[in-house]
Amino acid sequence: MFPPAFFGGVGAPELVIILFVFSLPVALVLLAGVLHAARSQQSSSDRALEELRIAYARGEMDEAEFERRKQTLESE
Repeated sequence: MFPPAFFGGVGAPELVIILFVFSLPVALVLLAGVLHAARSQQSSSDRALEELRIAYARGEMDEAEFERRKQTLESE
């Protein structure tokens, strides 16, 4: 239907390479975003546990309250 040199002669193999080259950076950016979100969620949980330990060390709560809150944080 079209001559072989239609659209400058770009065939299927070249098109696949071009699509790969342009989609690879997009995939890497998306992967970095997912990994960053996972790490920040984990670090916020670690900060909450640290604050809980500090409050327990200050005597602001008894051991039963500490264990209950710790289990709640670890289950999230």
